[in-house]
Amino acid sequence: MTTKEYISAACGKPIDAYSYAGATLKAKWLQHGRYVARKLAKELGLVKGQFQVRTNPAGVAVSGDVHLHADWVYVALEQGGIQGMFMWRYCDSQKDYTGHANQWAPWSALEDLPKFAKYIRDGKKEE
Repeated sequence: MTTKEYISAACGKPIDAYSYAGATLKAKWLQHGRYVARKLAKELGLVKGQFQVRTNPAGVAVSGDVHLHADWVYVALEQGGIQGMFMWRYCDSQKDYTGHANQWAPWSALEDLPKFAKYIRDGKKEE
């Protein structure tokens, strides 16, 4: 799966695992989500031990989700929420699950991870 295919799946009809094709798409979607989260962590300047990438496959009726959680930023890659967007926010630690105000980014932001990472880092300086 490419990042463009990942974004298309995220913005498309709900991913479920009721069928073999759906289960296959869900598995690929979660796998690529982990890849994107690790790549974003690298672009944010995070190194091993400074962040976690967690996957929750959830039940058959939903896409599941991938979370990047560092001491200062939390990114939730999951279908749902605001159509065409994913949620991220600043946080105060890897144990902070409520953090600061939720912020939303279009899935297309993942096409240019260096630019999106800079946007996140620059916003942290202003906070």
